[in-house]
Amino acid sequence: MNPTKKTLYIHGLDSSPKQDKIKIVEKYSKAFALHLNYHNEPNSFNILSNLIIENNINYIIGSSFGGMLGYWLSEKHKIPALLFNPALQIEKSIIHFEINHNKSPFKLIILGMKDEIVDPIITSKFLNKNLHDKNYEIINCDELAHKIDMETFKKQTDYFFKKLEN
Repeated sequence: MNPTKKTLYIHGLDSSPKQDKIKIVEKYSKAFALHLNYHNEPNSFNILSNLIIENNINYIIGSSFGGMLGYWLSEKHKIPALLFNPALQIEKSIIHFEINHNKSPFKLIILGMKDEIVDPIITSKFLNKNLHDKNYEIINCDELAHKIDMETFKKQTDYFFKKLEN
C-alpha cells in the first residue's frame, strides 16, 4: 500500500462498505468508506465532497448509486474514478448532487451487460453524450449483472491502479 495515496470507496443504495473490497483497495492506498443511508441522508454528495477535501482523496471507487455519486465527485474534484454500473440516470430530485464538467483525469467504467437494475444501454447513452475526451475507458462485461463479485472487483481495481501508474 502507498500510505500517501487515499481512495474513497462509495457503496451502492441499500448496501454498505464491504471489508473484502476495502482490503483490495488497501493494496494500493488508504481506503475511506462511509456507511451512508442515502434514503435518510439527502446531503450524501456534500458529505462525501467534504471528506474528499478534508482528507486529500486521490481516487474514487463507486458502485451503482455510489458510482453515480463517484462520477460527479470525480468531475467536481478532478480526481480519477473507477465506477461499477454507475446509476447515472438518477434524477437530481431524488438526491442532491452537483453537475460539474471540470473533467476528471481518468474514469474507468465497468458495465454489467446483464445488469437488471441499472440498464447498461441507458448508461452507455449517457456516457457517449457526456464524455467527450479520451480520458475514460468503458468495459462491457457480458456476463456481469448488477452485483459486483469479488473476482471482478479485484480484477478491475488492479487494472484501474495499473492504468494510473502509466
